[in-house]
Amino acid sequence: SSEWRDRSDGPEGTPSVIRLKAPREGETVIEDLVQGRVTVQNAELDDFVLLRSDGTPTYMLAVVVDDHDMGVTHVIRGDDHLNNAFRQLAIVRALGWPEPTYAHIPLIHGADGAKLSKRHGALGVDSYRDEMGILPEALFNYLLRLGWGHGDSETISRDQAVEWFDLDHVGKSPSRFDLKKLENLNGHYIRAAEDARLAELVAARRGATDAGALAL
Repeated sequence: SSEWRDRSDGPEGTPSVIRLKAPREGETVIEDLVQGRVTVQNAELDDFVLLRSDGTPTYMLAVVVDDHDMGVTHVIRGDDHLNNAFRQLAIVRALGWPEPTYAHIPLIHGADGAKLSKRHGALGVDSYRDEMGILPEALFNYLLRLGWGHGDSETISRDQAVEWFDLDHVGKSPSRFDLKKLENLNGHYIRAAEDARLAELVAARRGATDAGALAL
């Protein structure tokens, strides 16, 4: 409650939380490597909880301490965490710790433009491999190109990605997951793959199918 913000005479023995006394004047600016300059008025930030009444830390405090202890210099994550960055930065500054560099990347959306979720039939990586026959290099290439590009290159190997990748070319807008494009890219990598490797992959899948049939 704001009535206790500047008081220290609370009743003893009463369970209470510990909050950050956040600045109310001015603004907080983050020079995000993807989103650019992002500004929030400090009046919009609340005195959020750091420790619960049972003494356990909240996510906001825990993630800042964990990143600091692990020597994290760059926080690269989905842009749905951008609002959290302003609160976490307030903790970093209150503790006098080095400020991390932020890069908030856009999320992947479904065909309807909404955040990709189970509702869209989003699958685990193993499903694309085992049930749909998508090669690892095809999935890697497709996911890389969803939010980043290098000129007109559509097919990008892992070695090329390591050499070329930078945050400057990560897009600000969300990308839509297109299964047809993934399947077309997979066809390219299947044609480029050695026959012996493909035979081993098919044999392994056939063996798993036979084992499943025997189990039934």
